[in-house]
Amino acid sequence: MRKRQLLISTLFVVAAILAIVATKVDIKRKKNIDSYYKVVNTCLNTQLVTVNNDLVSQRIQKEGMWEFEVTKCILENIKPSDVVVEIGANIGYYTTIIADILKRGSGKLIAYEANEEVYRLAQVSLLLNNSESKVQLKNLAVSDKEGEIEFSYYAINPKVEMNLGAAHLTIQDDFGQKTLKQRMVKCVSLDEDLADIPSIDVLRMDIEGSEALALKGAKKLIERSPNLKIIMEWFPSAISHYCDVDMLIKELRGYGFDFYDIEGEFLDNGEMQKLSDDQLKKIGLTNVLLKREK
Repeated sequence: MRKRQLLISTLFVVAAILAIVATKVDIKRKKNIDSYYKVVNTCLNTQLVTVNNDLVSQRIQKEGMWEFEVTKCILENIKPSDVVVEIGANIGYYTTIIADILKRGSGKLIAYEANEEVYRLAQVSLLLNNSESKVQLKNLAVSDKEGEIEFSYYAINPKVEMNLGAAHLTIQDDFGQKTLKQRMVKCVSLDEDLADIPSIDVLRMDIEGSEALALKGAKKLIERSPNLKIIMEWFPSAISHYCDVDMLIKELRGYGFDFYDIEGEFLDNGEMQKLSDDQLKKIGLTNVLLKREK
């Protein structure tokens, strides 16, 4: 009986991946398309569809986890009753973890992913975890206004080593990444797209510097969310392509937020420390937690 259940589960996974992803990959160049994707059981007992030559996927395949400190921060700061927004869902690692927390309560997750191919992988992972009822997954970019915007991304390709998480809103020099493709994608602001939501509890973002634009388009939402915590990548050199870093820090301070280093050089014996403006500007790359003192 157990073997039969395992066989059914395996067939379902392969069928789901083929149905949702195959139309986006050149099957003539890859006969064994199902072997290109691997379903991983993470350390947190979620299942995730990974891509064998993707940087993030490779780490998860090897260790069952991505970004230990960020994962820990999410587990410690999201409650089952929370309303959570995620921008940059990627293949769905954090999406499935957050959804698993929310399944224990009345909370919900609204997640955004602009890359259609990666969005479809995250869809499959949510199905595998029986989490689709807790998550509204949207194939949209998030910025400071509605419309269309140019998006730079890696197309899933079995011949190219890639980092699917490096996709971003296109900028003039495009970070020097010549292997990325570009296309126009639909774009929303949180203030417009979530106008009917009274407040949110957690906002998680990793969108390669354009977090500044997403925050600019979420002013009303932030103001009406007094308990809001923000978990985001902090990458000053990338942020500077989209806005002035000093102005962004000042604006977020104006909302009453303090910054805490989740995984960078300013940790004290593994514990998060409050960051000064100077420290925020000197950091190369980290993830930060923003919260208001009560």
